Amino acid sequence: MSISERLFSNRTMQQGIILTSANSVGYLLQYIFHFYVSRLIGPSDYSLVTAMLALSVIVTVPGNIAQTVITQYTSTFYAHSKLDRVAALLHDTLLQLSVAGGVVFLITVVMSGRIAAYLNVPAIEPVIAMAVSFPVTGAVMATMGVLQGLQRFDALAAGGVLGPLLRLIAAIILVHLGLGAVGAIGASTVMIGTLLAICLFCLRDILRTQHNGHGLEIKTISRFTGIVFLGTLAFSILTNVDLIIVRHYFSPEESGYYSAASVLGKTILFLPTAVTTLMFPKTAQRFALGQSTVGIARKAMLVSLLLCGAIAITLAILAEPAVEILFGSQFASSIPLVGGYGAAMGLYALVQLLLILYISQEEARFVWLVAGAAILVLVMLMLFHTTLAQVILILAMGALFILIVSEAWLGGLGLAMAIRHRTNESA
Repeated sequence: MSISERLFSNRTMQQGIILTSANSVGYLLQYIFHFYVSRLIGPSDYSLVTAMLALSVIVTVPGNIAQTVITQYTSTFYAHSKLDRVAALLHDTLLQLSVAGGVVFLITVVMSGRIAAYLNVPAIEPVIAMAVSFPVTGAVMATMGVLQGLQRFDALAAGGVLGPLLRLIAAIILVHLGLGAVGAIGASTVMIGTLLAICLFCLRDILRTQHNGHGLEIKTISRFTGIVFLGTLAFSILTNVDLIIVRHYFSPEESGYYSAASVLGKTILFLPTAVTTLMFPKTAQRFALGQSTVGIARKAMLVSLLLCGAIAITLAILAEPAVEILFGSQFASSIPLVGGYGAAMGLYALVQLLLILYISQEEARFVWLVAGAAILVLVMLMLFHTTLAQVILILAMGALFILIVSEAWLGGLGLAMAIRHRTNESA
């Protein structure tokens, strides 16, 4: 059997190809969404859409935390063939996270006036449109966590394509009905509802499984949940708070140009998602069985470096035509920002990979490092925001700080260790 045949017959490689292909199609559909919305509603209202999407990412951090915890313990149960405990975990978390999402929705509605005022929005409707999705988001987090833990990547791939597709269709309809930014924001609820339907269908066998409880106690999961909470919140702040800061301190038009650059630049952050989606349950499973995770981690790092490097170079070279094609000539001021923003997101893609790796091994030190960097970046952005380029530079400095310190302290990508080894050899 040739090397290529062995490569493509490998189950992990097949899963990686499926997920990467689905993610690529999903991201293409999201770009079409931004292409349509930005051209139709203009820079000012478009910056409102991106600010609301960024805010929703931060608000739903607890749901992402829960999803990670669910994936971790589902992987552990799956490693020991305890599907009855997986079923119990699914039933409990599905109810609990749906209720939690409803509570967050009500709180957001109550605070909608203050949120709108901070973002310089004259009405509360965009905030309400964002909040409508929260109850469904909670249920999605529970089901996706179980699917990932069971390594049912085909289902995740299907949701990654159908969700953005229906979001695009809903946005087209709602914007043409005259709802503008509110319609574009509200279309996300359609996407999340689609994901929930797919997840429930693909977990129907687990939902029917008889169970007597998952056996997990609060004290058992509290430490791990704390690690996930801090890491997820810190990373979400690092990669989303800039849009909120820019919307607050800059004019709506400048904020719109920055939003366009961020949409293109975050390609580098999101495309390696297939790598981390594959890596997390596999490293968690090996950790539960007492096996080494080094081999998987090294392969994931290599693939991510290749992906991020290739995309960063392409984006820097093709920034002008990319902006022209995706957003139109009215966003020409975004072009100088694209290359720098893409480079910053490439660094954060590496940070994300390390974060997932350390979380799967319940290692808290790297999480504290990311949290410290998030506080530092937030303070720096609030103090220094003279230009949009300065905002991007501060973001990049935050990621570099994490990577450099992790190399020296925890080993990181192993570069510091290799340098020390070569130095000793030459001496």
